[in-house]
This record gives sequence, structure tokens and C-alpha cells, in this order.
Amino acid sequence: MLRKFAKRTSCLVISFIFMFMLSVPCLAAADGVARMTNIESAGCNLVFEDGKAIASARVTGVRGAEKCKIVLKIQEERAGRWYTVDTCTVEQDMSIATASSSVKAKQGVTYRAQATVTVWVDGASETKTVTT
Repeated sequence: MLRKFAKRTSCLVISFIFMFMLSVPCLAAADGVARMTNIESAGCNLVFEDGKAIASARVTGVRGAEKCKIVLKIQEERAGRWYTVDTCTVEQDMSIATASSSVKAKQGVTYRAQATVTVWVDGASETKTVTT
């Protein structure tokens, strides 16, 4: 009887170990942070100054990045939809790129900035979109 109890207990312990091993990757992905391969960091900002909406964006590639590209858009909301009012594209043959653009701001209009960044490493690209 003791032998049967030990066998069941060991099976139960092994089952828990396997369940934990399978759940660890799920727990790691559950934090909601995307794991990027080529992009180390990316950001987008929108400020209002002197009657202008000024957007800026930056991207930093991982070590060994060959090229970075930013497509920065300033958009305004009309009837619940976003319309692009200005676009700026910057491409750099290095691991860091920055872009900025501005438009005359209209009072009572909602604006946002959206940057689509791409980083190339060993010929393979990775893209991420960041919105203010």
C-alpha cells in the first residue's frame, strides 16, 4: 500500500512540474510587452506650441542594425475617423533615426501622431507602429 501511495504521489508531482514548465512561457508573454528582435526602443510624441502641432519620433535598433526608417504622420480626427494631414519619412543607414514634423493646429480639433518604424538587421526587417 505504501508503494502504491508513493507511485501516485510521484506521478502527481511530475504532473505539476510539467504543467509549470508549460505555463512559464505563457506567463512571460502575459505581461503584454511585445518582444522585438530588431527594435530596441521606439517612441512618438506630440506637443502643441505657438499654434502648431509638433510631432517627433525616434527608433533605436539593436546592436548590428544596418538601417532604420520612420514614417511619421500627423493626423486629425473628423467624424470619429483619423485623417492624415502631414507625413514625414526619414531613413538612416545606422542604428538610430529621428523624425519631426509640424502643422498649423486648428482650435477644437483633436490631433495625434503615428510613427511606423522599421529596423533592418542582417537584411531582415521588423516593423512596429507607435501612436500617441
